[in-house]
Amino acid sequence: MICALEKSTSMESKISLLNRISALEDRIATLEQKNKNLETMTSAQAVISLDKSKEMETLRHRIRDLEKPKHESHYQSLLEKQLKGKHLHIKNVGTTDITTEDSHVEIKRWTRYHEVPGQLSKYNQACPRMRKCVYFFGPPPSSQKMQDILKLMTSQGIEMYSFDADDEIITHVLETNFDVKVKSTHEIESDSLKKFLSDEDQVIFSEGSRVDFQTLKKAFEAYVGKTVSAKLDRGSFSQANSAFKIDKVKICRSCKSTGGKGCCDNYSNANRTTKQVVVNLKLVKEIE
Repeated sequence: MICALEKSTSMESKISLLNRISALEDRIATLEQKNKNLETMTSAQAVISLDKSKEMETLRHRIRDLEKPKHESHYQSLLEKQLKGKHLHIKNVGTTDITTEDSHVEIKRWTRYHEVPGQLSKYNQACPRMRKCVYFFGPPPSSQKMQDILKLMTSQGIEMYSFDADDEIITHVLETNFDVKVKSTHEIESDSLKKFLSDEDQVIFSEGSRVDFQTLKKAFEAYVGKTVSAKLDRGSFSQANSAFKIDKVKICRSCKSTGGKGCCDNYSNANRTTKQVVVNLKLVKEIE
């Protein structure tokens, strides 16, 4: 009896939603008929048409949920294939929805948007990645609410995407007139580099020590789990430790010494090379 009642309620809800969509479609069609060229449409009419279209999309989502509910696991499977990522368990922190070489990804219903910044922040602090992303699913919020959510995500450096009723991915970006500080890839990379250089489990101050710049770059890439820019931000070194200096040294190709002339019988101007090194820094972990 209960199952029959639930089925009846579901059908009534679906019919009600379909009737609302039909009425909205008629309203938009009337506007478009009167204003075949969008440029001739008044501002008020254009806003009404846009709002009605978004409301229709919301209603279609609800109909799909009534017909065949889609849970987070459905979108998890889609994104794992597309992004080529998977869960990552971070000790004492938690398990990510999806982690790739360069990103942490959260999958959430729109109604749980407020959980996203905190979760991605703690994952990224424990295991840094260049990008933080969220993919929302389910019936979308109103236009104003969606814009508010987008502003929140953007202010936290989080890329925002969502699935429509047909599982197509929508990319959300802020209007250019919204003034918000969004970190560039270079700024994010510089922040990660300063964190790496300040991590005593990775590097330590050692007066007189030298580390080849390319060797240090490999260690940093292992730390962030991604290939980074060819030119690391030089300012990050002195900001992490004022004793860290970048210098150039001449190296004998034969004995690999930096002693200069007289280091071995084969030393000559033609048999030497110049390398960039970081002075007063020592790697804790040897890089193969």
